[in-house]
Amino acid sequence: MAGQLELADKEFSRLGQDVDGYTAELEEKTRKGELNIELSSASLGEFLTKLSEKHAISSLKESEHSKFAAVIDELHRFGIDTIQSLDGLISQEFCKELKAFPGTTTQVGLLRKAMMYANIDKYFTQAWHRQWSSMTPTTEELLRRRWGRERLDSIRKTFLPVKKPHKQARDTQSPLIPNV
Repeated sequence: MAGQLELADKEFSRLGQDVDGYTAELEEKTRKGELNIELSSASLGEFLTKLSEKHAISSLKESEHSKFAAVIDELHRFGIDTIQSLDGLISQEFCKELKAFPGTTTQVGLLRKAMMYANIDKYFTQAWHRQWSSMTPTTEELLRRRWGRERLDSIRKTFLPVKKPHKQARDTQSPLIPNV
């Protein structure tokens, strides 16, 4: 039994070293401007950190790497498979507009907003898959400025219908719905 525990401990140490090596490799590639890197939680984290520095997006909050899985799936369905294609998606115009709004956004929220900003119809028909069900007021305003009130209202009515609240017993609470 002690031998098995020691083997497991060595394997965990080796995995930790592999992850550290992969992260260092990503940092080096990104620093050199090599962006033909497959999307992963590590590559997204590194890219978004550099993006926030490059465009002075001080309102960007780090997302837990475990939250990246759903948005990576959305990015794939949107047609984004590499950091290079993601870099092409996030325009300077989008970054400028994003900075114009007060408050913060998470890295995951920024990625979703970038997809909607680039092509709101494609996002909701191909990528979205009901991963979230409401928008923050700042996201709505960003998209309204880009797409217009009528188009955004149509998207909201089609994909994010407002549900009438049910009366609840006093001791129950409604579940929290993540906002984008």
